[in-house]
Amino acid sequence: MAEITMSSVDQKVLIKRADAFLHNEQSTQPPTTATLSSLEIQQDTALEYDSMVLMSKLEQLAVRLNDMTVQASASLSMECLVNIANHLIEFTEKLPMAVAKGFSLDVLITRARAHHIHLGPQHVRNRRFSFEAFTELHMPQGVMRHPNTFQQLTQDLLRVSNVCLNICVKGFHAPEMRQQWRTVYSGFLVHLAKTVTSVQTN
Repeated sequence: MAEITMSSVDQKVLIKRADAFLHNEQSTQPPTTATLSSLEIQQDTALEYDSMVLMSKLEQLAVRLNDMTVQASASLSMECLVNIANHLIEFTEKLPMAVAKGFSLDVLITRARAHHIHLGPQHVRNRRFSFEAFTELHMPQGVMRHPNTFQQLTQDLLRVSNVCLNICVKGFHAPEMRQQWRTVYSGFLVHLAKTVTSVQTN
């Protein structure tokens, strides 16, 4: 399949949108609980429920990744990691602030490409990571082409997941909610990072 490339104009537009989104989010200070409106409290309650559903899905995938059969296969492990990232991307893109600012996986990949060793637009199809693309690029017969590729791709996917989770945290209005979910998400990422170190890639 021919590689789909973006024009320089498209890339500049995506980078500009990503810069605006990330800059604005970093400069935004969370409100105090006392200043929250009833609508913001309701939105936090709804987001907390949705976040619990998301975590349930992510934890199920993490359990699968910890299975001995999956651990023995770079292909199955990578598929699991791609699914985790895609669940996070789908959830994050639906957040009101992400929708308002035009945030997407394309924006994220374009903005953060310098921080990724392998990950790029060639891994994205239909606005999501494509496991088929990962297979074509890196895994002939289910085996990684190079010994360090799995670890490098893993780090790239974890970086994307971390960015999405940070945005999810900022979706809450109440500071205690932000702190609570920052702790939950950080624990999940640490556990995920430890799990992938046991995957057999040869």
